[in-house]
Amino acid sequence: MNDSNQDPRRLRRSARGFTILEVLIALTASLLLMLGLARAYKLLSNKITYQQSELDLSSRLRDVALRLRDELGRATCDMTPPAKSGAAEGYLVYHEGPFTDSTTILGSVPNPTPLAEKYFPDSRFGDFDDFLAFTSTAKEGAPFVGFIPRAILDAKRYANRQLDPSEITIYNNTPGYGTQLVPFYSDLAEIAYWVSPQWERNSDGSLVYENQVPDSGGAFSLYPVYRDRDGDLLPDRLQLHRRVLLIRPDLNMTPSEMNAINRLANPSSGVPATTSGTRNVATIPFLVPNGTGVEIVPIANEGGTNQAIFPNNTSLSAPGLWSAGAANASPNWLTGIARLQQAMDLSISRVSDRWSAPATTVSPGIPPTYGMPTAVLKANSLSELSNPENRFAHVRIPQSLISGTEGSSMPQIALCPPHPYLLARYSSPPVLPDANDPLMAAGTTPTTFPAQAHHVVGTAPGDAPYLDTYGRFTMTTFVRPEFGLADRVSDVGAGGTSVALVNRGGSDVIAKDLVGFDIQIFDPSAPRFIWRGPDGVPGSIGNDDGLSVGGVASETAEELGWPGSDDEVVTVNDPRIDEVLVDNGNRSPTDWYQTPATVFDVVDRGDFVDLGYTRLAGGPMRGLVQYDESATVIAQPPTPTSIDPRYEDFASPYSGLEYSGSPSVRYGAPPTAYYSFFPKSWEQSGRFIISSAGGSNTLSSFYQPVYDTWTDGYAADGMDQEGRFAAAQFGAVPTYQFAFAVAGATPGVPGYLESRVAQDNSGTVSNIQRPVSVRRWSSFDGSIGNQGEFTDQNAGNEQIPENLSTTPIELSPPIRDPLRAIKISIRINDFSAETIRQQTVIQEF
Repeated sequence: MNDSNQDPRRLRRSARGFTILEVLIALTASLLLMLGLARAYKLLSNKITYQQSELDLSSRLRDVALRLRDELGRATCDMTPPAKSGAAEGYLVYHEGPFTDSTTILGSVPNPTPLAEKYFPDSRFGDFDDFLAFTSTAKEGAPFVGFIPRAILDAKRYANRQLDPSEITIYNNTPGYGTQLVPFYSDLAEIAYWVSPQWERNSDGSLVYENQVPDSGGAFSLYPVYRDRDGDLLPDRLQLHRRVLLIRPDLNMTPSEMNAINRLANPSSGVPATTSGTRNVATIPFLVPNGTGVEIVPIANEGGTNQAIFPNNTSLSAPGLWSAGAANASPNWLTGIARLQQAMDLSISRVSDRWSAPATTVSPGIPPTYGMPTAVLKANSLSELSNPENRFAHVRIPQSLISGTEGSSMPQIALCPPHPYLLARYSSPPVLPDANDPLMAAGTTPTTFPAQAHHVVGTAPGDAPYLDTYGRFTMTTFVRPEFGLADRVSDVGAGGTSVALVNRGGSDVIAKDLVGFDIQIFDPSAPRFIWRGPDGVPGSIGNDDGLSVGGVASETAEELGWPGSDDEVVTVNDPRIDEVLVDNGNRSPTDWYQTPATVFDVVDRGDFVDLGYTRLAGGPMRGLVQYDESATVIAQPPTPTSIDPRYEDFASPYSGLEYSGSPSVRYGAPPTAYYSFFPKSWEQSGRFIISSAGGSNTLSSFYQPVYDTWTDGYAADGMDQEGRFAAAQFGAVPTYQFAFAVAGATPGVPGYLESRVAQDNSGTVSNIQRPVSVRRWSSFDGSIGNQGEFTDQNAGNEQIPENLSTTPIELSPPIRDPLRAIKISIRINDFSAETIRQQTVIQEF
């Protein structure tokens, strides 16, 4: 058959294309293949991003960790307090802030925490408010490098006749030439590490404060504000600072030396006007033009003026008078030196007044200044840095700012007020910005954390700013932002309005996006527990693990933690450590003390701990008094006549609990006497302030838990750091006992009060002080210069001060034990890759 005879319909069928269904199937298969490829590429891209993030975080952490380990390994001091002032040892100080690695976990969920099932994003934050500073020596041939105004170095060159005539001409023809920052070097340095949030700043670059306008009493609150755009009360971003301040005491000169050098060039030259009020003490020189030549003047004098060391000759009130502005919370005394350290990487401190009349010869009503800091500055030596008051970010609180008229506190670290995250969780229910937060539920839920200490001064110096519950001098968390390098520096904190351009912002930041900077100290007596588990027995019920007695299974203590059992290890850093005080891990959401009790056993000792862990406001122990869900006390420290082994397990110089038959302090009178069990050495160091009502178990505690190599120089420096009655300074003998607050005692004025009662919902804070001596630095001569003024004082274990004693109260380091090791954990978050990495440094001494 030829082709012409074929059926046309058959020909059309043989030429048919794809049907719609076939096209759709093919298209679907293609799309699935493309989606699969896209998914594969996405997974590959995510993996690459993750790996890149891991490498980047590891690299950044490794750099910080290696640097920190190397510098700690070259620390100059002997880690056995107190440091010998004549041995030029330098120092090491570690401060533990109220946050711990458990704070945001515990503060984000309903109690009890271990039973929580919800994820809370703020739990990524760990301990981020610790502070570490020490002196270190550089590697051979690789000295520390910093920047300093040219005129300080040139002042020494001018004194040594090393300044060329052409350079003198430049000083007179180039405005601001001496303020230019130039590098300088030293084999010794003071190094500080701390974390800070992103601080809010005004349009001119200066810091934003809560209240930049004085109240009706002329007082500023001036609490710095950090950035918190999501309103969770936690900083949005955190960064790690490393400040290196070079130790160069050779730069100091006395005014008489400056005057002698000036007269060589100009015989008619006298002491510059800026030095007229300054005594002949070693201070930092500064070279300034005088029209045709140059002359040396002190960088600052008693009047508080400076020599325009900031670029562009901006005039700032820096360092400012130490006690200027009695109503100010953040004036010269707190942040004045920080403004100068913006423009120089030099270890400096205020010179103490040793030229004025001591308090015993000053007329009543005139605040004496003998022994107090001044606006005169000196470059520190390694020996001088053994004394805490000379160190970076250390200050002495003027007594006049609190309740008295003279003296000061012992040195404290210039920290910010209590953290809002903790403040919001001390009441029941907490005051939180999110109404849906589970902690906001009303009812029987006790507060999450005990409140941090606050100060009440009877009559506030102003109005609203100082009526705040937490007061102006409760310095507990971040280092003040004025101590971090910035682009703009202002003297608003000193009541001024000037803003200087320094352009150094961020140059001390060595890591960004931190979520943890946790410093811990090795405590050889820290207990390690094992919980017997829900079955209440060591090991497993019915499994004697080869320890049967007479063929019958017998669970014994040797079986604690046996593999496969329900036993759990609990350390002092564990969120469940508060259950150890109750000695019952058998909890439910509605019954925090179920029976039968399932107990904890001490199985080992020795661990790295947060210093003062039993009393940290954000610590997992959440106070030494434990409450059930109905706010009933179920565990509290008893009196010495009834020792509780569970509390005795935690007694340690590092824990903040000294628990024995001889308490550190008794307050109240029998039969309503109570005991504070703070370590005696904490009270004797001046880092600790405590008072309470007689017959009340509410303690006031303003303290900064620190390990400090300290100094033995206070015993022979001619100053009085033992503590006195304020009324006794002018010969008036009080007829009743006082409790020393940070500034001495004033009748009818409450001391420092701690709202720990908020934890048991009683809502009552007592304001009667208890008799306990707390170190303060008065302007009296020391015991050497005033023999016999301590007659008849009982300076025994209870440290109850009485007038005139032949036995001065002992001054001691906060912790007397040698430092064996510290552990530093650094965690960084890569927000874009959602990756967190941690590096840990352990340094043994």
